[in-house]
Amino acid sequence: MSKIYEKNTQSKRYELKQGFTLNTTIIASLGLIVIAELIAYILRFATDEKRGQIPQRLFGKGTIQAVATGFNYLKFGIWILTGVLIVIAAARCMQHVQKAGSFKKWLDERRLEKAVTKALVDTLSVNTMKEQSRIEVPDVEVECKDEEIIVKIERLAGMYELDTLKADVSSSFKNKYSNYVVTTARLSNNENEFIFTLEDLGSDKTFVPKSLDDLDLGNYNLKLQEGLTINLEDRPHLAIFGKSGSKKTTTLQLLLLELAVSQAKLYACDGKNELRSIDFIFTRYASDTTKILELTSEFIKELTIREKYKDGQVQKLGKMGLKASECGLKPMILVTDEVSAILAAMDKKEQAQFMANVTQIVMKGRSLGIYWIMANQDPSTNVFPQAIRAQFATKILLGNANQDIQKMALGEVATVGDVEDFRGYYVSDGLTKQPQKFYVPNIFEHRLNDLETFKKAKERGDKAWEKSFLQ
Repeated sequence: MSKIYEKNTQSKRYELKQGFTLNTTIIASLGLIVIAELIAYILRFATDEKRGQIPQRLFGKGTIQAVATGFNYLKFGIWILTGVLIVIAAARCMQHVQKAGSFKKWLDERRLEKAVTKALVDTLSVNTMKEQSRIEVPDVEVECKDEEIIVKIERLAGMYELDTLKADVSSSFKNKYSNYVVTTARLSNNENEFIFTLEDLGSDKTFVPKSLDDLDLGNYNLKLQEGLTINLEDRPHLAIFGKSGSKKTTTLQLLLLELAVSQAKLYACDGKNELRSIDFIFTRYASDTTKILELTSEFIKELTIREKYKDGQVQKLGKMGLKASECGLKPMILVTDEVSAILAAMDKKEQAQFMANVTQIVMKGRSLGIYWIMANQDPSTNVFPQAIRAQFATKILLGNANQDIQKMALGEVATVGDVEDFRGYYVSDGLTKQPQKFYVPNIFEHRLNDLETFKKAKERGDKAWEKSFLQ
């Protein structure tokens, strides 16, 4: 909840208006205990046979003893109340520590919360004017994760300057957190809070493979950046969106190399002939409408074959819910580049057939080792109905994109403002709760983007395929 800060007339600074909290109540009760113990000591003195003769003559021995007995009950009650409050405070503290993961991390989060709050107050950036005697400051919550820090700021009436808040948040991180900078700034889905993601600029997550060995991750696995490897069986289908120049093709080339060196069979539907120069890595390559429809229809036939084969394996092994790999099925990948261009070259009947085929592929293929990797500039629903879009477990948006495009591609807004070159955002089912920063892979530094590398990747994958059948 937001807090009220009042302006100190002497320092001209805003200071938190203290109210009754659990901590202040505990301090007050501890003070009462000290006072109670002093009074108890005086009453013990007054009831003593030798030392308390004077007060006993003045008030009567019986009266003093009755007061002492009653006060002991009162003192006992104060002790119990204080104990209960301490237990509640300890339980809350343990709850926060458990959520943070460690006591040290919890302390860091509290310090950062105070630092962000102080920055908001000092710059008067939250619903205030200098002439006001009091201001309302939003609640701040900080969560420190392994590779990023999430800051949530309550949205108060009149708080619309997201860029100003972004600067306040970044400036609050000092000392060991000085390398952390806001990379994502957005409103929550319910628009009740601002959410900032900070990353350590000193750590670059760009994947820079040195050789084909770095790309050989085994069947179904794809490494997208440092610390991010997905398994297609667990997270089927992958979509890459981005305008021309966003390095969409570079990212797709990395995936093709990783799949080529494994035992995956690749099939391409190329809307703009951009994959023609490496068509040799595909089991089948299609760029004209007739061949594209034939290719996707071939996938539908393969779906039926694999369904029957998997049913047989279930009966043979007596186990339900088998994965494709557990049935010995190798990955079969449909790669499409620029679906918008593919659809534009088709008439309505051909478009309907194509969409019907790929819908079956994304719906049924996930459990049969058949997956769709798609790259396209436009993520709009005019191209991809929601029924298809929802089947992609991992979605990547590269380059600059307005909030509407971000919502279409990722399901929610990733950030407000520009995205630097060779960057983007991604979401992946089960791995992310909100869009995360994506680093475009670098396959150029060690010349893994040349044709010779793709040929070697194809040869290596074919040998692995042949070897698997000989075993």
